[in-house]
Amino acid sequence: MGILQEVYEALYQCNKCGFCQATCTTYRNLWDETYATRGRLRLILAVADGALERTSAYEEAINTCLTCHQCAVTCPSGIKGDELILAARRDLYEKHGFPLNKKIALQRVLPYRERRNMAFAAFRLLRGLLPATFRGIDVKGMPVARKSFIDSTFEVHRAGDKPAGRVAYFVGCMTDHTLPEVAEAVIRVLLANNIEVVVPKKQECCGLPMYTYGDVETARGLAKKNMEVFRTFKVDHVLTACGSCGGMLRTNYPQIFAGTGEEKTAEEFSAQVMDISEYLWDKLQINGQDLGYLSLTVTYHDSCHLARGMGVTKQPRKILQSIPGIKFVEMREADQCCGAAGLFQGLYPELSNKITANKINNAKETGADIVAVECPACLHRIQGGINSNKTGQKAVHLVEILAAAYQKVDSLKLAR
Repeated sequence: MGILQEVYEALYQCNKCGFCQATCTTYRNLWDETYATRGRLRLILAVADGALERTSAYEEAINTCLTCHQCAVTCPSGIKGDELILAARRDLYEKHGFPLNKKIALQRVLPYRERRNMAFAAFRLLRGLLPATFRGIDVKGMPVARKSFIDSTFEVHRAGDKPAGRVAYFVGCMTDHTLPEVAEAVIRVLLANNIEVVVPKKQECCGLPMYTYGDVETARGLAKKNMEVFRTFKVDHVLTACGSCGGMLRTNYPQIFAGTGEEKTAEEFSAQVMDISEYLWDKLQINGQDLGYLSLTVTYHDSCHLARGMGVTKQPRKILQSIPGIKFVEMREADQCCGAAGLFQGLYPELSNKITANKINNAKETGADIVAVECPACLHRIQGGINSNKTGQKAVHLVEILAAAYQKVDSLKLAR
């Protein structure tokens, strides 16, 4: 049975009500039914029925989905449109494979640590030859570390004589190579709470980019490596500070091992995974008593995978509101995608820029100094939009703000 036949019944259950149009970010920017979840599901059904070929136009409709999960939350019938679109991508990959650009990125570079290191080093050296903005990405403004965080840090960061807990930190590719200061802030905040931190040296890419575009086999291989590596350390939880990585580890790992005989291992691993804000607020129950004063106006952007993939929305806001001196202002449509969506921003720059512009306008309306985020890709995308629109704001990871509060200095100094 083919992939589309396996999900045929679910495709057919869509009653075409159009509720998904209200929250589908691509539809709201293009106003074309082809780029709404409802339209995409009708196209997939037509392909499954043999009434439509897998044309380039069909591929574009399927691949422009942001996988933001909004449709799954909105659908009154409980249709998981996001999962059905991912099934269509698996079908496309099975039939056509990857084009050269995706093959290089997703199968030749990202799955291998040394190749990732070389790729980021080359980008750091050669980006001066590129225009300031390349395919919609703020090339000049994106920081790139001289050395990956994982390669340059200790594997174990000791707390006091009697640590209150022991966690492993899954760093993620973007943080590892472009935002090492975020990883450092994670460790500082945890140590400030007397938590011992393990940073496994052999951890790999979480596998989300491959999984998102249909290559489940490569994603499963990376997942297996990560589970084996983290299993060697006895920890209370596995923490992430990236909604995309966290969503993959906690939600998708059990899915990609379904029917393999390794479901239990994946489920046990995923049950340990928590976002850093979730851990700090729910488990450690931090409060403002130990924090210094920060005179800042802050708004917050919900990462798609953190908010809907992991269900973490209240904790980041509670943490920000607990910091003395911070004035928290909610932005309109805080949970709408910022336009990054992994490779999407480079593959569809014009559409990505339109989506980002909406986010920047909403952030500007708040009058905030800082746009707090919990996803490195979102941080880079929003900061690039801020730079282009010259709004004077700064995109900052939540944990960087918290680390500054623990240092008890009335300022937010960033390395970038």
